[in-house]
Amino acid sequence: MNPALRTTFDRLREQGLPPLPVAPAQDPTRYPARNRDGSLKRDKDGALVPAFTGKNPSYVDCSGIPHLIRHTQYQNRLPTQAELQTWFAHPDNGIGTLGGWHNIVWVDVDVKQFESQQACDQRIVDWLSQYPLLQQTYAERTHSSGRRHTSRYIVWSS
Repeated sequence: MNPALRTTFDRLREQGLPPLPVAPAQDPTRYPARNRDGSLKRDKDGALVPAFTGKNPSYVDCSGIPHLIRHTQYQNRLPTQAELQTWFAHPDNGIGTLGGWHNIVWVDVDVKQFESQQACDQRIVDWLSQYPLLQQTYAERTHSSGRRHTSRYIVWSS
């Protein structure tokens, strides 16, 4: 396993969460997404949509071939040791998990929903001051430069 992932992997396992691999984004002309009928999936501008976005559960095998993972089976069970060894054998694979386990709540804040990075960051600062419980959560910067806060118990009031 990529040593840079070891801390995250161990933390997920300690919390009883399923460590799932995330393959790097792949060229959509080589690995395009497909619709249910098998046709190539395209965006609103007609460009091919990639099957491997760098965000979805997937892995690159030892031969460099990417594979998608049907993550729904891991909503009720943890991956086997054999699955983990296969998924994390290639050093380019990242790591993710699923929410919904053990009363864990995830709050994602996406920069694309704001006018700017600064506006997104300011909203987070405002929320943290308004809801001090969020200051006790695990926080990380997302791939899209947003933020994710994770806690076993987050209580929202309106």
